[in-house]
Amino acid sequence: WKNAGRRQGRQGTEAKRARTRREEGRTGRWRTCSLVKASAPLGTREEDSERFSPTTSSSLVNLAGRSVAVVGLGSSGLSAARLACHRQAKRLVLMDNATGGPGEEQERAVEELKKSCEAQGCAVETLYGAHEPEHFEGVDVVVLSPGVPVKPMDRLLAGVRAPSSEAGEGGLLVVSELAFAICEIQDRFGIPVAAVTGTNGKTTVTHFAQQMLESLGKRCESCGNIGTQTVSEVALGLRLGDDELSRLEEEGAGPHTASGNGARSKSGNGSSENRAASELNSHPGLDCLVVEVSSYQLEIPTDHFHPRVAAVLNLSQDHMERHGGMVAYAMAKANVCANMTDEDDLLILPSADDISPTLDEAVTATNAECKRASVGKLPGVCVWTNHSEKTGFASVQLPCWFGPRDFSLGDFSERCLGEHNAWNAGVALLLCFGLGFDWPKIKVEEALGTLKTPPHRMEVVGTTSGGVTFVNDSKATNIDSTRVALAALQRKGDKVILLLGGQGKVKPDGSLGFADLLQQNRDGGARKDVVITFGASGNQIAEELASVPSVHVHNVKTLAEATALSVQLSTPGSFVLLSPACASFDEFKNFEERGEWFTSYARSIM
Repeated sequence: WKNAGRRQGRQGTEAKRARTRREEGRTGRWRTCSLVKASAPLGTREEDSERFSPTTSSSLVNLAGRSVAVVGLGSSGLSAARLACHRQAKRLVLMDNATGGPGEEQERAVEELKKSCEAQGCAVETLYGAHEPEHFEGVDVVVLSPGVPVKPMDRLLAGVRAPSSEAGEGGLLVVSELAFAICEIQDRFGIPVAAVTGTNGKTTVTHFAQQMLESLGKRCESCGNIGTQTVSEVALGLRLGDDELSRLEEEGAGPHTASGNGARSKSGNGSSENRAASELNSHPGLDCLVVEVSSYQLEIPTDHFHPRVAAVLNLSQDHMERHGGMVAYAMAKANVCANMTDEDDLLILPSADDISPTLDEAVTATNAECKRASVGKLPGVCVWTNHSEKTGFASVQLPCWFGPRDFSLGDFSERCLGEHNAWNAGVALLLCFGLGFDWPKIKVEEALGTLKTPPHRMEVVGTTSGGVTFVNDSKATNIDSTRVALAALQRKGDKVILLLGGQGKVKPDGSLGFADLLQQNRDGGARKDVVITFGASGNQIAEELASVPSVHVHNVKTLAEATALSVQLSTPGSFVLLSPACASFDEFKNFEERGEWFTSYARSIM
């Protein structure tokens, strides 16, 4: 869908942007960690073999004879270590400073990894406890897991020098797990990437996009912050698949042909011309990849992450303890589009009426050239729903299309609660077209008819014989998410019993902000709703809600007590909504475990 004859200008645009970055020294907005190397820009997509050169990704992919430190040994860190070993690193240093030391599960995973790597000729050291500069002696590349804050590591590594000159002026090459893995996925295997970020809704949009692409015949996986698999696991899987293809080729079987199921659209509505001849030779393992990226993954700027299409869904206060303020949080989110170009790529943002000024400024400062589409205006996506008739449709338009294309959502509202989920589906559809694919209308509507929300996100667990419906929205760990969930059920007109609690996120004024939650939802029906608070912040939440008129609040200690009380207070036709607006770590390992417990309890009484 790019204009014909503009292919030659692509390299010049990238080179110009690279010069600007070098002139600015990657300080300020270009650089969070002073040790991040400013590598050469990505080359043209049409020449993938040229892009995969020593000046771009080879310093991360060709690790023979080099030492790699992986900091943070959660799932992302461990998978990055496996990937480094497969890239023939001679030495791995695995580090984790978790309070209380490693757990049994982590120790077992590290030991299995160590045995596997040593069998492949890679030496492995493990270091638990506080990080020290001497731990990085002899290291060429440092890979930071998403959970590792950048600023403390920046200070720690300020005086450390790498043994090889490739790291740049003797400094360490410090990258995120995302950059470490994605460079090979895009540069070597030529797989187009759709990226989704934002404060709320990114997992659902990622999940919907993958579901639709698979329903439409594309070989597609999701990875990243969504939790299904890490980006490093995808990269390693592609490498292993490539090894198998090479083996088959040597045996005379020949590689499988990479066939495109559906045409890549070049221009207009429904055309089937190929965007670029090189894309027909994309890796046979995948046609595309949908990556959910958090601000933690985007905190270190990189030249190695280049989505074909990206969506920044929204921005509201979250993770302030990590970023220190909304400006830094917005700048991290804006890094998703840092390497996108005005010719090939599409950036999806909230409409001018809805985008926060902080996000708008951050995106403009990071990349003012990339083509844009809006959520709520065309070109972009608009969604209309009719609750009484349980129908709706999405109107989608890319910037290069002559006009919008409309798609029926059918009974979507019955399968996926809340108008916000209809919008999530619309954005996911726009992402699919933004990747360059195209399909007949009837096929797209069939794919929309298969969508289901991911677990723990407005997930309808079931309805009891007494007519009480349990809804698991455990992923709602901030107030904005809960506000959307509550509004979705209040719109149905039924009684809602809302379960709030866990570890609340303290605002600068010392409050948790819960009074605003119900004040803003009162007109939607909160006067007849019941709130049960629980967990570490349960008392404070109850105190803040005491100032809201006509809200019935009960406070208990645990989620188990809250759920049991909700059954007693329910009446036929009411909803029990777990949408805690808090983190889960006071009682549970994560929000998934919290949601699984709630789901299990609800099903036990049905």
